[in-house]
Amino acid sequence: MLLKAIKFWRFDPVTVFYKLGLTGDSSKEASILLSRYVEQRFNESGLAKLFQQYGDELDKNEEYRLFLSGHKRADVVNVFDAALAARSVVEFGSGVSTITMAFAMKKKGKGKVHAVEADAKWANLVRSAADKLGLSEFCTVMHSVPRLHRDGFQVFSLFDSQPNIRPDLIYLDGPSPSSVEGLQQGLTMRGLEFIVAADPLLYEWSFYVGAKIIVDGRINNVRFLQKNLKRQYTFRRNFFRNTSTFTLVR
Repeated sequence: MLLKAIKFWRFDPVTVFYKLGLTGDSSKEASILLSRYVEQRFNESGLAKLFQQYGDELDKNEEYRLFLSGHKRADVVNVFDAALAARSVVEFGSGVSTITMAFAMKKKGKGKVHAVEADAKWANLVRSAADKLGLSEFCTVMHSVPRLHRDGFQVFSLFDSQPNIRPDLIYLDGPSPSSVEGLQQGLTMRGLEFIVAADPLLYEWSFYVGAKIIVDGRINNVRFLQKNLKRQYTFRRNFFRNTSTFTLVR
């Protein structure tokens, strides 16, 4: 059991608990152990205090909500730790993850998150939240329209505009199929009901070794990237958090 812990701890402490069978379903003690770790990290990182600053306003807007309650704290901690190891982040989609990663940059005193958002109103909401929390210096949220494109027999989305930087971390959690405009051969992404964004491919040849692409869910998008990325990566799928990570080897 100790060897298993050593093997997996360097990747993801929460995964260790699951690999050892220590889940909330396995026993009451395991559930308490897992919850304590996440809660401790959430508090020690300053994330708890950060979201307390924003207060009840996180849940007041009925149409557009930027709120922590819809996110598992373990997921928030995971995003925070990933951003701590990065200097420049490009995020597709925006929200609590943007705020969390910007806070990580502020904790370090350097770095920036460049988020691209398909929904102009949501982009304004995230910008407002960043401003209220004193994080504007560490993140930008640009509105850009995602459109459907075709290459041979593959269709995918690309945002009209991209952050003009070299990232060492890409966090892919957008756009949604309903926000993608255009059609190819009569097909739309909304009609196909799948999510495939090709935007990370535009940055691939700017990566240095160690650069990461983290995909939140979006299994079709993960498979698309596996087929279309040209350089050599290690790949890790975290089934418990439903995330996939590509790390550039060379």
